[in-house]
Amino acid sequence: MVRRSVLAVVAILTMVLGTMVAATSSGAILVARSLPSGDSMFAIQCNGTPGQLNSVDSVTAAFTPIGSSQNIDGSSCGFGMAYNPITLKSYVLAGNNSSGEWPIVEVDLTSGAQTEISRITINGSAATGFPAVMTFDASGNAYAIVQNNFYALDISTGNATLRGAVGTVSDIYAMTMNPRDEVVYAMGEGGELVSIDVGTGAGTSIVDLQLFSGVYSLQFDSNGIGWLNVGVNSLDAISSFDLTNPQATLVDSSADATHYSGAYLIVWSVPPTPPSSTTTSTTTSSSTPVVPAFTG
Repeated sequence: MVRRSVLAVVAILTMVLGTMVAATSSGAILVARSLPSGDSMFAIQCNGTPGQLNSVDSVTAAFTPIGSSQNIDGSSCGFGMAYNPITLKSYVLAGNNSSGEWPIVEVDLTSGAQTEISRITINGSAATGFPAVMTFDASGNAYAIVQNNFYALDISTGNATLRGAVGTVSDIYAMTMNPRDEVVYAMGEGGELVSIDVGTGAGTSIVDLQLFSGVYSLQFDSNGIGWLNVGVNSLDAISSFDLTNPQATLVDSSADATHYSGAYLIVWSVPPTPPSSTTTSTTTSSSTPVVPAFTG
């Protein structure tokens, strides 16, 4: 189990695979990859000014503060930053340094204001222990992973309903939906990428990027390119990969991000279209997963 002290370190890859790169005089690996037009990147930093919301330049990794820093429940980091494509609201899990619980916090991307909505509860008790992340699907349904178990999540109450265990992937700090295929993906701290069956919670392995440790955030842009907050060849860099061939295309998009974060977020220029036959129910048989009535 990863401890909080690990969150102060962003690791690098043992080697770089791929050809879409160029070396600078400083030895950093760079690539001409940026967000699609209209997409925006944000991050809540863990170091420097913890809790500060920033807009992020995906090419240079420069952080520009939005509003003032927040400190929900004494947190020094945020995790699982997520965007609801139906309500167009953004959320993050506070780093629970004081209470040991997981506050669900709404984040205003314009003002930087952060407002606690609820706290994750499992079977009526507050969820504790690292790690924990959250995301939304194309229909606006919320989900969380707490210590490698996958849950349907009611944002308004924090109630988490178990769907099942993710599997053998350890220490999942990163989970998000890819708007291109509308699949939910998660990544272990060491770089193992899995797709998630939101009905059962089961993870299907896609690739192991063989990182040392330090993947605390995973996002996909509107073109389906994955973005990580771990450096391929430099500390605190933002890295990206093409899902069609992750290992061969994993590269740094910046030489040095200066800050690191467990809560990156990409807001797409055009949200994905929700499935046409989406139903929400709160009363089902014991063998049928419960979909929360309120999704944030």
